[in-house]
Amino acid sequence: MELGTHLSIPTDPSARYDAILDDGQRLYRAQIKYCDRSGGTEGALQIELTSYHRSGKLASAGYTEQEIDVLLLYVPRIDKILWLGPEIFSGKHAIQIRLDPAKNGQTKGCLFAKDYIW
Repeated sequence: MELGTHLSIPTDPSARYDAILDDGQRLYRAQIKYCDRSGGTEGALQIELTSYHRSGKLASAGYTEQEIDVLLLYVPRIDKILWLGPEIFSGKHAIQIRLDPAKNGQTKGCLFAKDYIW
């Protein structure tokens, strides 16, 4: 709301999105995640996009652009919200976001948090 965006919460708990964002020109179906889990790689965070039933069976295997328009990640380590479009999350089971450059200098295929700050 600080950015001038209106937020609406769906009344149906089975909706695949957590909120609707209205920027005055367009409505976005947003899935919101808290992101503070290490990806097993120093300087990176892992975001799981799959969910499971209590029985251990797969409930959903990520998100598609037909279900949500944006994935918003709150990253407490940098106290920022990242805005990821469907070109980043669609059809994926997990995403790694780099907070720091890779020690080996790799940049190709890396998602850097600084590039997605909203």
